[in-house]
Amino acid sequence: MIELTKLNGCKFFLNAEIIETVECVPYTMIAVFTGKKFIVKESSDEVIQKIIQYKQKAYSITASMAKYVEMEEGKKREH
Repeated sequence: MIELTKLNGCKFFLNAEIIETVECVPYTMIAVFTGKKFIVKESSDEVIQKIIQYKQKAYSITASMAKYVEMEEGKKREH
């Protein structure tokens, strides 16, 4: 989830995994796979940076979990 700001100043969280497009028209409009669109205060560059940070964090956690599971499986095989 990434935190964004609506034009009225309200903060909200959007699932970065369902974002389909980010457009500058002249404001930033985000379209998601459900067809819903969000207009936000953040620039398109800021939105993209938030998506990148989210995905880096998510994939880092996933990779760490995979390594842990692999180590645990290896311990089970040794015993």
